[in-house]
Amino acid sequence: MTRQQHSPRVRRLAGEHGVDLAGLRGTGPAGRVRPADVLAAAAQPVTPSAAAAAAVPTAATVLPAGSGRTVAAALVEAQLGAVDDRPVGPLAAVALLRALRRTPLADTDGRHLAVLVDGADGRRGVRVLRDAGDLNPAAVARRLADPDGLAEEPSGTAGSAGDGPAPAVALCDSAAAGLLHEVPQLPAGLAAVVSVGAPVERPTVVRHDGQPMLAIGAVSTVGIVHDPARITPAAAHALLGAVRAELETLRSTTNRSG
Repeated sequence: MTRQQHSPRVRRLAGEHGVDLAGLRGTGPAGRVRPADVLAAAAQPVTPSAAAAAAVPTAATVLPAGSGRTVAAALVEAQLGAVDDRPVGPLAAVALLRALRRTPLADTDGRHLAVLVDGADGRRGVRVLRDAGDLNPAAVARRLADPDGLAEEPSGTAGSAGDGPAPAVALCDSAAAGLLHEVPQLPAGLAAVVSVGAPVERPTVVRHDGQPMLAIGAVSTVGIVHDPARITPAAAHALLGAVRAELETLRSTTNRSG
């Protein structure tokens, strides 16, 4: 059986919507898959097992979560400017809180910050930094370093209880562990987890007096893992883009002030 060649647009749409092209019968000549076929398949109910088997690019990978839910993941790169040793985690925390206010979701308001924390037993749990919406990165760093500054969320209640709406989106500071990127498991009760990786040096294009120039700058991978039943891919991608924009703005500001 000859393997069908798909157009770039068809492959892109399939990746964006988690459609398995290998099992899709097209309406074009000789069964060729058209963009409309992909969109029609995306509108059909998808079971977790089918979504887990879908072959999609790393920009929109579908994988089964440990809880049995199907989750989706996406990645972008943030340009952080000059290379230095300052931790990126507190900046990412403030960037996430600001992004949540820019792209509000139904069950979160950018007031509290949920973080994934590894316990002494190696198990990862959800902790919440209350009333963090107006904090700057230095204040967030101090609060995160204080053992009493984080409230523990009871198992299975993340995003549901507490003083006002509990956060439905958490931060995973992969950079603190020296990881360039990770795809964290999505804990029960959360709609999404945003992760930030350790900055790396990379050639990048900057502008000086309006002219493009090559320079060495810091680049950090920012990712999101989300439950598509609670956050649509479009909303997740918008949130991810807002986090990147806020992180780049914050880093640029601290570069000038530092």
